[in-house]
Amino acid sequence: MRKNSLVFLAGIIIILALGFLMPWLLRNPFYFFAGYVVLQYVTIATGWNILGGYAGYINFGAAGFFGAGVYLSAFLFTTFGLPLPLCILAAAIVGAILGVLMGYLTLRIQGVYFAIATLGLVVVLETIVHNISGLGGASGMAVYGSRPPAWSPGPSQYNFTVMVVIAVASVALARWVEISWIGRGLRAVRASEDAAECSGVPTLRLKLVACALSGAVLAAAGAPYPFYTSFVEPVTAFSLIIGLNAIAMPLIGGTRTWVGPVIGALLLASVQQIATVTISSELNILFVGAVLIAFVAFAPGAFPISSAAIKAGQDHDGPGSLSQGCRKTVPDRSARSVPSISMSAPASGSASSARTVPAKRRSSTASPASTAPTVDRCFSKAGTSRISRPTNEPGWASPAVFRSRGHSSA
Repeated sequence: MRKNSLVFLAGIIIILALGFLMPWLLRNPFYFFAGYVVLQYVTIATGWNILGGYAGYINFGAAGFFGAGVYLSAFLFTTFGLPLPLCILAAAIVGAILGVLMGYLTLRIQGVYFAIATLGLVVVLETIVHNISGLGGASGMAVYGSRPPAWSPGPSQYNFTVMVVIAVASVALARWVEISWIGRGLRAVRASEDAAECSGVPTLRLKLVACALSGAVLAAAGAPYPFYTSFVEPVTAFSLIIGLNAIAMPLIGGTRTWVGPVIGALLLASVQQIATVTISSELNILFVGAVLIAFVAFAPGAFPISSAAIKAGQDHDGPGSLSQGCRKTVPDRSARSVPSISMSAPASGSASSARTVPAKRRSSTASPASTAPTVDRCFSKAGTSRISRPTNEPGWASPAVFRSRGHSSA
């Protein structure tokens, strides 16, 4: 296991330990109410970044997946009495299915057209909830959660601990995607989808996987929400502020690495919670817009800490590094050197000019050391795609070959 992975694993263990110990160390429940919201947006921003950041498909439908998780969890608890962990698992599965369906219908379009299509998903789902009386319709539905387990001192502390686990799991998933062949393929799609397709990257399959993972994380983020508020209604579950924050937080922190959404969510959500208490909750949208404009104008790349993380990843020459990507050196069989042999006629009375003829072409069993290597770079140091197809390697366009040539999970 690499050093970076060990550090990440140690960080996960420390955060989980703090998540289970803090409810017994802090007595004021407000910290857990505010901390829940911050961790919720960490999960939402991380889930959005899998599709919107790694693949470059800007998604305005984050509120749709979040609201689907909210209402599915509320329905399963009030109707069947399922515990919160099973509600979260069911919401993640339904979110993944919904993401695949949305992706299959909309991934053939790009840019602003894809963004508008995902925004339509939010409108459709909200309209469906409005017209289902079993879900409370426009008036909403009350959800009275069960008693928390013995290891948690209260409902707010229990919801906070659950959200800590969900946020850690979502960040770990995003990091795995980033350093795996899936992340490298998605970065190729983001840089140039046509070039990636011509080079053998299974673009449609990767985009569907990204949609499924993103939808699962976003829906899982909404599953504990009914237990947090004890009441859900469509306007809040499918709120504009959720979709706006889902886009703003990764853009503020940086979309090229898993660290960016975490930093953006911690920064923006924390300031929003402070502003809600000190100023007014109605100014949240105005504040988000102002901060987003400021970062786009003065720090268009990423937050400084996130940029440092990207540079640190560029110095790491492993399979998951941002700079090397899937760099590979292969022999170029088409560039074999053909020596020439000078053959001179025997000495005679008449002067005869030397004749140069090519030697016999080397056999296919020639030593690779005698051939001129060509480097197959899948990604540049900026994390973008620069794929060059080998000149004489059949089968490279096959997705199976794409994975077998160094694009395996790190």
